[in-house]
Amino acid sequence: MPSCIFRVAFVTSGSLPNPLKSKRFRGTSCKPTMTTPGIARVGVAVFLIQKETRQILLGHRLSKHGNNTLGLPGGFLEYQEEFEECAQREVWEETGLRIDQHEVQVLDVINAVFPKSESEGRPAPHSVTVFTTVNYDQRKHGDPKVMEPDKCKEWVWISWEDLCSKENLFLPLDRF
Repeated sequence: MPSCIFRVAFVTSGSLPNPLKSKRFRGTSCKPTMTTPGIARVGVAVFLIQKETRQILLGHRLSKHGNNTLGLPGGFLEYQEEFEECAQREVWEETGLRIDQHEVQVLDVINAVFPKSESEGRPAPHSVTVFTTVNYDQRKHGDPKVMEPDKCKEWVWISWEDLCSKENLFLPLDRF
C-alpha cells in the first residue's frame, strides 16, 4: 500500500486540510495511480470535433489500462488544475495540437468503476471522467500526431454514428 493516501476529511472548523503540505507527504512522490486502493481519480476526456465533417478524434490505446481500445485524448487532472487546463495540456501532450482552454466546454461527468477482470490482480481502477468538447479546425489547429507511441498507436477520425456502433471503446467513453 502506498505511503501517500489522499483522503480528504472535513475538519470541524469547516476548512479542508491540504495533504500536500502535511509532514507525512513532504519529500515523497504522492501521485496516486488508477489502482491506488481507495482512490477515485478524476480524468478529463476531450471530444475534438471537426467543424466540416463533425467527425471525432479517437486513439488506439496501447497503455496497460484499456489496451486495444479506442479512446479520446485525455488524462488525469493534476492538483489545482482546472478542467479546461487539463484538456489543453492532455491534447498537447498526446496529439501535439494546440488548443486554447477558452475553446473547451464541459459536456458531462460519468463515474467509471472498471471490472476486476481488467485489473490483473491489482485493485480495480475507478475514475470520474469529465467529458469536454472542442471544435477542431484543421487550418487553425493542424494535424494530430502520435506524441506518446507507448500509449497510442494512431489517431483516427470517426463519425458519431460509427462511434456508437463500436464495441472496443475505452470504458469511460463506452459509458458516456
